[in-house]
Amino acid sequence: MRLVLLIFLLLPVWAVAGLPEVRQTALDQGCTPKKIEIYSQEVGQNAQMIYQVECNVPKTVGDQTKTTNAILIRCRLDLCNFYRPVVKEEKKAP
Repeated sequence: MRLVLLIFLLLPVWAVAGLPEVRQTALDQGCTPKKIEIYSQEVGQNAQMIYQVECNVPKTVGDQTKTTNAILIRCRLDLCNFYRPVVKEEKKAP
């Protein structure tokens, strides 16, 4: 019994958060995901990935102030958390 317990404790954890976890975290923050991109990735003992999630926001007429239309979500192993809101720049045709 002890041997089995020792084997389970020494096995590395291979669970890695993926797009379903990122999508669910975005929905929990009130953001309906339109596009999910990798923003940054760190490797090593404290490996993490930060995803940029572009949200579906209603179009505004009149006052064209910059509103938050994307959020960053940080994932470590199989846990994803809201990191911070960002304003994603939209490319305009010349």
